[in-house]
Amino acid sequence: MITTLDQLLRKINVFIVDDSEYIAMTLKKILLNMDCNVLGIATSAKEAMAKIEELGSQINIVTLDICLGPIDGMTLIPEILTINPAIKVVMVSSNQDEKLIMKSIYLGAKYYIVKPFNIDDVKRIMYKIATM
Repeated sequence: MITTLDQLLRKINVFIVDDSEYIAMTLKKILLNMDCNVLGIATSAKEAMAKIEELGSQINIVTLDICLGPIDGMTLIPEILTINPAIKVVMVSSNQDEKLIMKSIYLGAKYYIVKPFNIDDVKRIMYKIATM
């Protein structure tokens, strides 16, 4: 039986972490249109970690903003991977600093999407992760 990318995407469970509700809802809409499952949204680091601990093994991908208030997204990467090392972390940030991007990858992020993102950026990354 041949599995299409669309079929693979239907099996992907995504959790969104962004302090901007507008960005989070935009990303959710894009992901739902791709048939991904969005398990939830968190707008703070504390809320994110509580939900990720609760949902741990169900999550395949966490989209993670860097700026989340007192605790930044970079700090959360190792904590997320401690809960479930199989989670693919995708950073989503307006910061285009190459050193920051490299640091996030060093910490365990798989991809980095620069805001403002477009639908094609998100699709490309989700397709890559679906075929990993």
